[in-house]
Amino acid sequence: MSAAKDIADWATNELGFRKKATLVTMRGTEKLSESNIQPLLQGDLSSILAFLARHTVSKHTAQHARHRLTSYHSDSPYAYSDLRKQLNERTCTYMQSQQELDELALQNQNAVQAIESLAEEVKMAQLRIRERRTRVLVRQAMAVHLRRLVSCAEQLIGAEVGLRARAEGARRAIRALAEHALEQRRAMVASVISLLKELQDRHVRLWSEINEMKAKRISRHLNAQAAPNSAPRDFR
Repeated sequence: MSAAKDIADWATNELGFRKKATLVTMRGTEKLSESNIQPLLQGDLSSILAFLARHTVSKHTAQHARHRLTSYHSDSPYAYSDLRKQLNERTCTYMQSQQELDELALQNQNAVQAIESLAEEVKMAQLRIRERRTRVLVRQAMAVHLRRLVSCAEQLIGAEVGLRARAEGARRAIRALAEHALEQRRAMVASVISLLKELQDRHVRLWSEINEMKAKRISRHLNAQAAPNSAPRDFR
């Protein structure tokens, strides 16, 4: 059975040709069947239309065949399958891209929160450092004031000793008073020196505590930055 017979029968049944219609070919007038028409339609559409145009008698019949073949090709399950496959692939790609964008947005949000938390901690640490600096400055000012008081007291004692030394009739009293004043001065100087040493020790301890707090804050910040980068990513 020739291909011309297949096309003629299919045109009779599917394209609305008259049942007794025939096509004129080089072999003569032939009647065709539909049995092998599907493999022909899976080929190139232009070659099918050219084949029909060469083997049909009427121009109107050729135009009608072109229209029906175009409609059939547009409704082909193979074309629909390809479109469906492309749609699935693009949908999968879109979902993967959306998942990556969501992960990036979450990472950015976590980074912003970590930065804000670190900034708040740094602000609080700076506030505490300022308070401690203020206390140290106040104590230093008190120490300076005490030194001035001691100096004034020494000057007063010296003046008093000098005045009493000038008195001829009270040398013994002047000596006793001078010794007593010297003892008081030594005791006062010793107390001032002890207070200064205590203030110096407290100042050293405060600075060591501040340095330890800075080191802890920096270590905590570095660990917080390293934790999100070490987490594995899943792009499925």
